[in-house]
Amino acid sequence: MRSVLLLLMVAGMLAVGCAGGPGSGNQTGSNLTNQTNGTLPVQTCDGPVCGADNFTYATDCEAELAGISVQYQGACVVPAEANCTDSDGGLDSAVLGTVSKGNESQADYCIDSEQLLEYACLDNAMQMATIQCGQNKSCENGRCVPKPSQNTTQNTTPPVQAGCSGPTQNDVYRRESVMYNGTGYNDSCVDYSVVKEYYCKGDKLESINNQCPSGYGCTDGQCNWLQMSCTDTDSGNDTSKRGKVTLLKGYLTIGEYTDKCADEGEVREYVCQENGSAVFSDELCPSGTWCFSDRCIPGDCSETDGGSNIYKRGVTSDASGDFEDDCLSDYQVREYYCYGNTATYDDIDCGDDYICNGDSARCVEGSVD
Repeated sequence: MRSVLLLLMVAGMLAVGCAGGPGSGNQTGSNLTNQTNGTLPVQTCDGPVCGADNFTYATDCEAELAGISVQYQGACVVPAEANCTDSDGGLDSAVLGTVSKGNESQADYCIDSEQLLEYACLDNAMQMATIQCGQNKSCENGRCVPKPSQNTTQNTTPPVQAGCSGPTQNDVYRRESVMYNGTGYNDSCVDYSVVKEYYCKGDKLESINNQCPSGYGCTDGQCNWLQMSCTDTDSGNDTSKRGKVTLLKGYLTIGEYTDKCADEGEVREYVCQENGSAVFSDELCPSGTWCFSDRCIPGDCSETDGGSNIYKRGVTSDASGDFEDDCLSDYQVREYYCYGNTATYDDIDCGDDYICNGDSARCVEGSVD
């Protein structure tokens, strides 16, 4: 297996398509002795077509090669991107709102009696923010409502303390509270990356909306570091499936990478790492398969010796014929094997204390007198 490791953050992906030519070797396939004769019927291919996997194939022949049935003639129709809608028009803590996009729908709800999780649309995407209901309000049924007044026969309300008390400057990394003329104000999230900060300037109440620094997002009324995470739809190095790796920073998608054919014999597999990043490696397709439609599928090439094995005589067969291992000299064997869907070969030295036996066309222990 040839492997290449690459840390993926926000970098773009180089997608390499399948190579359709013959496999690697010291000579091209045209120099191979073809032991088959006869003619093949001409197959008519029509396209493009839309496969059952919602992937557009150039012809129905390509879909058949991939083992995919055809839904209909013509390219797959991709539905238009759904619009994001918000029933309360944005970050309105006094109204129970519902945000919808496509088949997904989320309603505002209370985290606890003081905090509201408010959903909103931003750049046509569903986002959320944590809002503090504030003093004299409580969170009920997905919205902030005034607390009921308590009527008593005697006035036990303490006198209102005029002026402003609390922090005198804003700090996006801390959620703080300010008391102004008897009313409390708590730092809160305006959206996923902006925090509203309250502070005192003399006896006056001031507020400012601050953008969280790069790598941070607003949660619980302050800017917090967003952790990296990674998901993989095929759960690792599975060459039989076309997987997709998604990199997230907090709840923000920062990269998406799909398995691709490096050439007809190898598939570029993307996998997640424990630290939330991703790597890729070029994985050989198993014997008898080749890379098509970004995954390894059964092919026309087969081997009797399990691959490149100089100690066992084998026959490799592909669509063009059958090819037997053979001795080039007393010390070198021509070893045929499948690379993708094509028979190819390498000329390999048998090594010390081994010779190529002409009768068995394999490397055996011995020497030449």
